[in-house]
Amino acid sequence: EWPQRKFQQLADSAINLTQKANFSVRDVVVEGRHYTDKKQLFAALATGAGEPILLFDPVAASERIKALPWVDSVVIERQMPDVIWVRLTERVPIARWQRDGKNVVIDRDGKELPNVQAEQFSQLPIVIGTDAPPQTETLLTALKNFPAITDALTSAVRVSERRWNLYLQPKILVRLPEEDMVAALARLSRLIQDQKMLERDVVAIDLRLPDRAIFEPGKTLQPHPAGAPTL
Repeated sequence: EWPQRKFQQLADSAINLTQKANFSVRDVVVEGRHYTDKKQLFAALATGAGEPILLFDPVAASERIKALPWVDSVVIERQMPDVIWVRLTERVPIARWQRDGKNVVIDRDGKELPNVQAEQFSQLPIVIGTDAPPQTETLLTALKNFPAITDALTSAVRVSERRWNLYLQPKILVRLPEEDMVAALARLSRLIQDQKMLERDVVAIDLRLPDRAIFEPGKTLQPHPAGAPTL
């Protein structure tokens, strides 16, 4: 008991000396915070101005901060004598997943972001389907090369856990193939840009065949003499 008491006295003396030498926290610098609640972050950090910087445990603080809903990873450094530096990498919201009639926000890994109001992310596309979340990042990454499609995209439906149907403004259904989706997206982009397909009276475009696009006309268009294709 005596060695332990003596050790504690030495530790307290060291902390008092460091405070007198201005080794106390003067500033906490946070980088990368966009969505993480500030109050929750500082509560998890568990230190602040005037606290002894040598008592601060960066490892324990990192574990607490990584448990916050928006945090993907964190790096914390003590910069002597008086600054704590926090670098956050937050989870990235990429889509709204429609589940049981409600929308939840998902990140790049297809995981739901808890305690998030989907209405705050109305600019994100809607994805539908039981296996849609883990496949959404692949779809949206492919779509980045085709802004003509993303500008018109309202939702994407995962079909039979194999492929996607896209819904474009104003009211066009696009059936994508199971294989070689990027090539089909390139064809669709050309149809939109070169042939102004979104301005035509078409309700569906089937791109599941690699060598042709099949169009389903709207009610105002007369069917082809041979009969309009059934999709």
